[in-house]
Amino acid sequence: MGSFWSQPIRVECTDKVQLITCRTINSALWFVNNKKLEYMMLAYLAKYAEKYGVLLYAFAIVGNHYHMVAKFPLGHRSEFFRDFNARVAQAVKHCVPNYLGGPLFERRFTPQVLMLDEDVENYFFYCALQSVSSGLCKKTSDFQDYNSFHDASCGIARKFKLFSYGKYNAAKRNNPNVNIMDFEKEYSLRYALLPGYENLTVKHYKTKLYQILETRRLEIIEDRTARKKGFLGKERLRQVHPGSYPFSSKKGGIRPLVLSACQQAKQQYLNWYFAIVSDFRTAVDNYRKGVFSTEFPQGTFRPPGICFCCQ
Repeated sequence: MGSFWSQPIRVECTDKVQLITCRTINSALWFVNNKKLEYMMLAYLAKYAEKYGVLLYAFAIVGNHYHMVAKFPLGHRSEFFRDFNARVAQAVKHCVPNYLGGPLFERRFTPQVLMLDEDVENYFFYCALQSVSSGLCKKTSDFQDYNSFHDASCGIARKFKLFSYGKYNAAKRNNPNVNIMDFEKEYSLRYALLPGYENLTVKHYKTKLYQILETRRLEIIEDRTARKKGFLGKERLRQVHPGSYPFSSKKGGIRPLVLSACQQAKQQYLNWYFAIVSDFRTAVDNYRKGVFSTEFPQGTFRPPGICFCCQ
């Protein structure tokens, strides 16, 4: 049975906000200094967030990976990342001349559950300050890659247009005079208010978030200075070439399933998760034995079709 579980079991968690991370193979910097690629990534983010009913709180592109704080109330997390990451890989191939193709991401998306409202807020600012905590720049405004903080704090809904080449080419085969504009669709990229802040006006929400951002930014700078770590700076960031490798980068490694400042909340989630995993393993065992009426626990999916003709 050991070899059967080649990937960690990901349980759909519809009622919790999650921090999602996706990193490129070998941490290659494919997402840098490319506004066309950034546009396409955000356009696909808007498209699939709308399609799968995703509640977005934060999104940050950081050279060789992206972070997302989001909730999946309709339970379509797997479908969302299947489609979104496929389109991001396609966009990199289209927008980065020296990208030679092949897999873009080192592994499947990594989800980490955020149990409490304060955990959601903490990792919202974690995403907002990625460029500072990583030592790239002292000011978030000096960082060129996209970060959702300004859009989210100001209630800005960005508009993006995507053209459906597949549908257009199919329609053109039957009608050469088909209107090309009929196959362009506009999507809005919106971010939800942080839990606990819903009653604030837009002005007060923005003021509050910027105050917290500045406090945390100065704390990070003070900590890096104390540890004698500097910052790359705006000008050197502009000179980074797509596909190059960073001097140092975090490794994928094993990430905790849940992130929370409260140990009790952590344990509560872990108890729930491992109970689901246990029930899932039992269900898979029965399913592999030919009991196809086996019911799988909520938040899990039956494995791909299994052939028993040789058994």
